[in-house]
Amino acid sequence: MPSNGRKRKRGGGHKKDFRERAATFTSEDIISKSDLEGDDVLSLPDLRTKNITEIQATAEEMGIENISRARRQD
Repeated sequence: MPSNGRKRKRGGGHKKDFRERAATFTSEDIISKSDLEGDDVLSLPDLRTKNITEIQATAEEMGIENISRARRQD
């Protein structure tokens, strides 16, 4: 009990809000497993081991535009 003698309110309202939220993606946003198994997919550990020059070269090969403006964490 807090020092002022009042009972503390417990959280929990956030769970209700979560259930009422609508999905922010459509079925078109879902990537199939066969699409993920292509040659143009990189794993996060692979990207972490590359230096920025290698990442830029790979991005250009994949057709990703404006990669020179991106930060490493992007």
